[in-house]
Amino acid sequence: MSRERRALLVSAPAVAGALIVLCRFGAPTGGRETIVLLIAFALTQAGSWAWSTHLQHRFSGEVWHPNLAILTSALVLLEPSAVLFYVTLGTAVGNLMGGARFRAALTNAAFDCLAAAVALTLLALGPGGAGAGTFGLVALGAILSLVTGELLVVAYLSLVERQPARPVLIADARFMVLWAPFLILCGLVAGGAGLHAQWLLLLLLPPLTAVQRGLAEFVKARAERERNRELLEAATFVHASVDSRTVGMAVTDAAKRLLRCESAHISVEEPAPAGDVMAVPLGENGLTGWLVVAAPRFGERFDEGDAELLRALGAIAGTALSNAALVDTIRHQGLHDRLTGLPNQVLFEDRAGQAVIAARRSRGRCAVAVVDVDHFAKINQSLGHAAGNDLLQVIGSRLAGACREADTVARLGADEFTVLIPDVVDVDEALVHVQRLLDSVRRPLMIDGHELFMTASVGVAIFPEDGERASHLLRNADTAMHRAKSAGRDTVRMYDAPMNATARQRLVREGEVHNALLRDEFRLHYQPQVDLVTGSLIGVEALVRWEHPTLGLLGPHEFVPLAEESGLIMALDSWVLRTACMQLADWASAGIAPGRMAVNMSGRHFQSTDRFYDRLVGLLDDTGIDPCLLELEVTEGIAVGEQDSAAAMLQRVRELGVSLAIDDFGTGYSMLGRLQQFPIDKLKIDRSFVSDISETMGAPIVVAMIALARSLDIEVLAEGVETEAQAEFLRAHGCFQAQGWLYGKAVPPSELMAWLGV
Repeated sequence: MSRERRALLVSAPAVAGALIVLCRFGAPTGGRETIVLLIAFALTQAGSWAWSTHLQHRFSGEVWHPNLAILTSALVLLEPSAVLFYVTLGTAVGNLMGGARFRAALTNAAFDCLAAAVALTLLALGPGGAGAGTFGLVALGAILSLVTGELLVVAYLSLVERQPARPVLIADARFMVLWAPFLILCGLVAGGAGLHAQWLLLLLLPPLTAVQRGLAEFVKARAERERNRELLEAATFVHASVDSRTVGMAVTDAAKRLLRCESAHISVEEPAPAGDVMAVPLGENGLTGWLVVAAPRFGERFDEGDAELLRALGAIAGTALSNAALVDTIRHQGLHDRLTGLPNQVLFEDRAGQAVIAARRSRGRCAVAVVDVDHFAKINQSLGHAAGNDLLQVIGSRLAGACREADTVARLGADEFTVLIPDVVDVDEALVHVQRLLDSVRRPLMIDGHELFMTASVGVAIFPEDGERASHLLRNADTAMHRAKSAGRDTVRMYDAPMNATARQRLVREGEVHNALLRDEFRLHYQPQVDLVTGSLIGVEALVRWEHPTLGLLGPHEFVPLAEESGLIMALDSWVLRTACMQLADWASAGIAPGRMAVNMSGRHFQSTDRFYDRLVGLLDDTGIDPCLLELEVTEGIAVGEQDSAAAMLQRVRELGVSLAIDDFGTGYSMLGRLQQFPIDKLKIDRSFVSDISETMGAPIVVAMIALARSLDIEVLAEGVETEAQAEFLRAHGCFQAQGWLYGKAVPPSELMAWLGV
């Protein structure tokens, strides 16, 4: 029920009761003298109310005045009906003069009328006349009137304003005990004097005026102390929280309590001026917002004291909200990814944990999906990290847009996102949601002026089948995601138990690769490279093998990808290069000349600092080999990313006399547009293109590659030659170098020497 309706339900019976009382006692029957006294008492009552309201602030709660003395003297001098009429009329007019609204004035007049009626009822039981007994009944009636009036006011405050009754009753009782006897005594003296001469009543005005002034100052000071105490409590309560929403609620509650108003709220913009509305800025120039209060209670209007209090509260609230906003920012940064604004792993795991608890209680399901952007590293390498960050922002936004409101999209780091999908019925429903994620990533996008077509690999784990905890679901979804990548990318894989065994095996294998370097378990095998015209040996390629203590000899596809992912590729490459150079030096000292030594190198060496160049120079000096006998092979990925620094590093290496070759040409990011920018001596056609050559049809891509190399005056070598038909095709189209099983597999140094007949 609204306050307005509560006020009406309380005021209406009081007004009705006052009207019944007035009708019951009837109109004054006295002559001209009675009318003059009635008017004089009514004017005095009205003036007392109006002046008290002016002297005291509405924060005093009840308006204290010396009307008890006026009532006491009126009970002695006036007939009952005249008393009721002066009290009712004077109170109503005085309230209106003091600025109260009509309903409030009417309610206060009704309360005073009912209180006076209680005193008159008691007097009706007395002997009458001007004896001591009558004066005693008058004093007792005045006390009953005071108590009745206060009880009516307290009931109104309790029922309408929701104020606790006990503290108000205690405070009023203390006040009445202090002042009521003095006021009643003044009223009795004035009433007794008026019985002899009415003009003697004028002698009551100076002491009543002084008493009213004293009462006003006393109550005003008490109200000021109470207001300051409440303001201090409000400031303490407002600053007790660092949550913006909680601080805002505390501010508005404090405003309603301190200003005794019906409504208060925080607005982003300054409200339009209105008579019963006040607004103050929160923070400098309202940067934090505006505190707006409206509809003051007790039927009054805001004044300068209210404005001063509101400004003080606004200053307190502005500081509290600024602090809360700073804490919110820090909390947001701690729980959200700075690049995409999405939740981070901490917040995601918390929400996933809550989803698991909810699913367990409802015997339902929830799903966790790990989304990894395919080939994201190539974007960083080709377009730069700024473009990669823009791409992640776009993909994060798309993933969030493809989800329901109840879902959570988070970024774990790098190019990996996670999605929490609560309340799924079964695997099929989870796959429908995940398919939307994949479709959102597949849409073309523009980054830095380039149209890109991206895909993603997704792994999904479902509670409770794939894990009982959020951490288990996240781990298993990540395992399924790696299986999706192994399956060719741009696909979804649901988790199943055997995946964990594969993941554990992969983790074990990564550790074994690291230990293999320490235990010297790697070996180099060498594959011949021949001249297709003469059939003579022109060089060898060093290919690494792992002599596993239990699994036997493993090819590079078993461990090189692991070395790439774990960061061991740099150390492995360094070992391969040093071993190959030392082998070349041993052959040279033995008078064996197999030609150039080709060594595969990761492109990371050429995009890092000068350390690789310094190590290469030191290695050439240590082994004493001719730099012209060394050929370093890099993939086309060397052409993307920091291409200027990579080209400069390659040029420095070539100036040493070392040859440079592009390995697996055509399988990665194409270098066609930038091939001339790099100091390349040889192109190696990947075996996947050579295998397309058959006796019945040619391989136009191979022909094009050969033509490109010849036009740029670059040597060209074909890998994976296994048949004479392939060799003949290559010779016919101008490729005169090859390697493959047709000429010899990769073998240890001793077997290579036997192949050479040494």
